[in-house]
Amino acid sequence: EGAQILKPVLQELKQPIHTIQGYIDLLSNESVGILGTFQKRFVERISNSVNHLDEILKNLELETGEIDDENRIYSKDFSLTSVVEETLMFYTELLRTKMIILKVEFEKDDIDITGDQEKIERMLNIVYTNCLTAVQEEGIVSLVLKRLQGKKPGQVLISVQSCDHDSPKSKPLPVILEEFRDLEIKLEGFGSPLKDLVKAKTLVEQMHGKMEIFSIPSSGSLIRVRLPITS
Repeated sequence: EGAQILKPVLQELKQPIHTIQGYIDLLSNESVGILGTFQKRFVERISNSVNHLDEILKNLELETGEIDDENRIYSKDFSLTSVVEETLMFYTELLRTKMIILKVEFEKDDIDITGDQEKIERMLNIVYTNCLTAVQEEGIVSLVLKRLQGKKPGQVLISVQSCDHDSPKSKPLPVILEEFRDLEIKLEGFGSPLKDLVKAKTLVEQMHGKMEIFSIPSSGSLIRVRLPITS
C-alpha cells in the first residue's frame, strides 16, 4: 500500500528535477552567458543539492520496486520538431554574437514521437553547447532532423555538425567515448567536456537510441542521434 502511495509522488517529483538538472547543465557550460566566480559557486551548490535529492528519490524507487519502470513512467506524446526548435532558442544570443551561419534541414511536417521529453532536452543542450561554443566566429552549424526511411520500428535522426569553414577537407573520424569517461578534457573542435558527451550518450541509450560522435580534424565535430519514434 505504501508503494502505491509513493508511486505517483515519485513520478511528480522526478520530472521537475530532470528539468532543473537540464538548466543547471546549460548554466554550468556557460553556453547562454559567462558566469562570475560567485555565480559559479551558487550554481554548483544548487547542482549538488538537486543531485542529492535525485539520489534520495532513486533510493525510494528501489524500495518501491519502480526503478525498472523509469523510462515508461515519463514517456509522453510530443512534437520532436518543436522541442528541437525551442531548445535551440536558448542559444540565439550566442548565434548572433559569433555570427554563426545556421543551416537547418527539417522535414515539411512536424515529427511526433513518444518518449521522454526531459531527457531529450538535456541531451540537446549538451549537443548544442558542444557545437556552438566550439565553432569559430562566422563558422557554420548544420542541424538536420528527419525520419529514417525503411527502419522498423520507426526511427528519427538528429544531426548537429559544426565547421569553421564551408568545406572541411578532412573526413569525420569516430570518437570512442568510453575511453574518456569522467574526464574533463575537451578534444579539438569540441565545446563540451567529454564527460558531458558521455552523459548525453547515456541519456540517448536510456531511451533505446544510439549516439555517434565524430571529430572533423582542423574543422569541428559531428554528432548523430538516432531515436525510436516510440521508446
